[in-house]
Amino acid sequence: MMYAEIILWIGAFILGTVLGSFSGALIHRLHFDKPGFWTGRSECPECKTTLKWWNLFPLFSYAFQRGKCAYCHKKIPFIYFILELVFGVTFLLFVQKFSSSVEVIPLLIAVWGLLVLFFYDYLYFEVDLRIVIPAILLAFVWVFFKEQTYTFYLIGAAIGGGFYAIQYFISGGKWVGAGDIYFGILLGLLLGWPLLLVCLFIAYIIGVIVAIYLMAFKHYGRKSALPMGAFLMPAGIICLYNGNWWLDLYLTWSGLGQFYSF
Repeated sequence: MMYAEIILWIGAFILGTVLGSFSGALIHRLHFDKPGFWTGRSECPECKTTLKWWNLFPLFSYAFQRGKCAYCHKKIPFIYFILELVFGVTFLLFVQKFSSSVEVIPLLIAVWGLLVLFFYDYLYFEVDLRIVIPAILLAFVWVFFKEQTYTFYLIGAAIGGGFYAIQYFISGGKWVGAGDIYFGILLGLLLGWPLLLVCLFIAYIIGVIVAIYLMAFKHYGRKSALPMGAFLMPAGIICLYNGNWWLDLYLTWSGLGQFYSF
């Protein structure tokens, strides 16, 4: 049985890296409005050479080519290697924990979408509606197959979208972007109430830590902008993985557990 599990975990890691490699190309094509962003051939962004299949092995191709294009020898951004690795490790962790659950496939689809949105927002400070709208629709469908009553998730979507919509309209878009409203709705549908609040709390904690680090090393000022999706998406993945543990910890620590039953 142990060997079967190890093979499953290895397969999950490989699947994650493959999807990560595809997602890196997808993000690039979407941002630069390349035709055939789902089915187009991968190419070097510098010399435009169409890459061969042996140039596309996740992680290994980058390592063997020493982070350079095999044709023009221009440097490939290290973020693409990190992207593939993050996808692989995340898929491995979710399959390791949820392989016996009927929700493992929807969870992996959700994780894939959140990671794509994370890296897109991290790289370009943008939210692409061609990704987030289908993600919201899929999450909305998933809600009606959950064991918990769907009102938990609809309330979560209303709170998540409303939280950022209020900030957006009060500040005229200075505090948060319009794309954060979509993020709030998506995470609300995926996590429901009250896990969404845990997600928001974790996201802002991550944001504060990152901001302090950047200010300490003078990479960031008080008027600088940070992509909110870069904090919301990891927080959402954390909550999908073990959000109930974080919720129980907070309720126990605060003494509020005796007043709430979710």
